[in-house]
Amino acid sequence: MDSRRSFVKKGVLLGSVLSLTPDIAFGSNFLNFSEKINIGIIGLGDQGLSMLSLLLNRKDVNVVALCDSDVKSVELGIESLKNSGKKAAFTFSGNKQSYLDLLALKEVDAVIIATPHQTRIGIAIDAFTAGKFVGMEVPAANSVEECFDLIKSHEQNGSQLMIMDDLMFRRDMMAAMNMLKENVFGDVFHFKCSYQRNQNIGSCDQHNLNNWVVNSHSKNADVYPTSGIAAIANFAEINRGNRFETLSTQVSKSAFLNQLNKDYQLQLNAESSGDVLTTVIKTANDQSIVIAYEGNVDSVKSMGIKIQGSTGIWDRQHQSIVIESETESVKYTADSVYLEKYDHKNWKDFDQQLVVTESEYMKHLSLDAFIQSAKGNINPVLDVYDAATLAVIAPLSDLSIANHGALQSFPDFTSGAWAFSKGRKANHRIQTV
Repeated sequence: MDSRRSFVKKGVLLGSVLSLTPDIAFGSNFLNFSEKINIGIIGLGDQGLSMLSLLLNRKDVNVVALCDSDVKSVELGIESLKNSGKKAAFTFSGNKQSYLDLLALKEVDAVIIATPHQTRIGIAIDAFTAGKFVGMEVPAANSVEECFDLIKSHEQNGSQLMIMDDLMFRRDMMAAMNMLKENVFGDVFHFKCSYQRNQNIGSCDQHNLNNWVVNSHSKNADVYPTSGIAAIANFAEINRGNRFETLSTQVSKSAFLNQLNKDYQLQLNAESSGDVLTTVIKTANDQSIVIAYEGNVDSVKSMGIKIQGSTGIWDRQHQSIVIESETESVKYTADSVYLEKYDHKNWKDFDQQLVVTESEYMKHLSLDAFIQSAKGNINPVLDVYDAATLAVIAPLSDLSIANHGALQSFPDFTSGAWAFSKGRKANHRIQTV
């Protein structure tokens, strides 16, 4: 354990603290290690079991430990291992501290944390202390203080963390990164993203509706910005030559939630969030970013991605693109031609395989980036500084709304190192071809 921790500390000093430039290519199998890695999973709900299923299909991974406070969830994990023909794993359950026994295992090189979001920060800090490489579901933290706690623990112990946002590895997102690398849009000055989803209210029972309102919407804040902003942060090179500077959030009234409360007699309180929240971020490179949170309404599922530059605009929601240098007059055309032209080579490989769904393949690419980073003990594609930077949007939006949309300043979790990092052209993090 001590020798591994010493090695990790050296890696973090040379990697994330000084340059913040991960050494792994963005979803491109840049590293091809043949040795196996031993992984433990903490949290065996839907996300944890999904990760387990993908890990069991890999020849370079040993799943050596499983943990969940719920005994039945662990039993589901044991059944998956047995059905795959893999060796039995150490199992831990029964209480909320059972994960500490998993972290104490010298056999575990890396852990994936897929517990409820309120519990992840404490587990991650304990994993850092144990010298484990950490993969974590989003969001990584719930308050400004927790974000700083995460950074402090990382820098004290040297352990790495990757947030597991699979939407950044979506086919169109990776094609867009290729377009940005080739300067297709010129000087980019504006981005948009959103979290919109169909809540399927009619299919929910009273218990699930109550949980949805009480657990997810008790705060008047953008509680889940990561789905869209992780890809946008990647596009804008946040923490790698650029950073978020300020944020302001406005909110609508709670007409939809109030109607639900009336129709279904939910436990809605006066502090529940409005139906639509709109956050505007300004970056150090004078770009604007709009995040729309529409998770409270029964809307069509969408990330609402838009990229706007001096020579081109891509509006993914309307499946349209215009490149001014290629047309006599400005007119929108279908974006499918450009998405095919700049398709990432991993997705071209996917067309040849046809063994999993596109959703599963996105998770595979995210998981592969985590495994490659953990094997090489190198700075991952979305590291601890990214985790804190994206997670802090929620509490900052809460503060902004409480102060009538007042500007909030982003903490610089990198302590100024973002300004000295390499940009898109020379950054392995976004080397997509």
